[in-house]
Amino acid sequence: MMRSLERAVFFRAINYLRVSHSYALRYNWLYPVLMAGALSYLVVDLDDVEGLFKREGLIPSFLPVLSVLTPFYIAALAAVATFAGPASVDKPFEMSEPVLLEVLGAGGEWEFMNVTPRHFLSFLFGYCTAISIFLLCFSMFSSFFPGVLAVITYGGGELPIGLIVLLFVFMFFLSQLLINTFLGVYYLSDRLHRP
Repeated sequence: MMRSLERAVFFRAINYLRVSHSYALRYNWLYPVLMAGALSYLVVDLDDVEGLFKREGLIPSFLPVLSVLTPFYIAALAAVATFAGPASVDKPFEMSEPVLLEVLGAGGEWEFMNVTPRHFLSFLFGYCTAISIFLLCFSMFSSFFPGVLAVITYGGGELPIGLIVLLFVFMFFLSQLLINTFLGVYYLSDRLHRP
């Protein structure tokens, strides 16, 4: 399975999740799950679940913001990939433990590659681009979700549970987007300029 994903060009944007370091579990999974759980709980407590997905609801209201963010992340990715920074940008991270990515080598065997700050930021903004496109599509079609779930469940009582799961998925990826954006801003504004 991993070999197929590694060779698939369209899935390369999620390589950011494969970068290994001690921070990865916290920033990519733990904090977004906690944030998404808290946000989902608050939103469901304050509003009708079906109303969140309607044209005037919470989820479609993200469309204007996501329409601006997607090109922003593409521009950020292009800037990071081409900007001429200090020489340390293209050298492996100088940290207590290496930042690594497992890739398929020339011989078809898995090997670890040291990730440079430029490569890390390219992964980060590539992943943010993919998430923002996903969230944009999710927001565009969210008004159809209640109807589709009603058909799938034959109008059963599982509709609110299905919508809560979809809300959590949306909030999870939105949380990942926010946390990773702030991580990218930290690296670009502070970490890259330290000796």
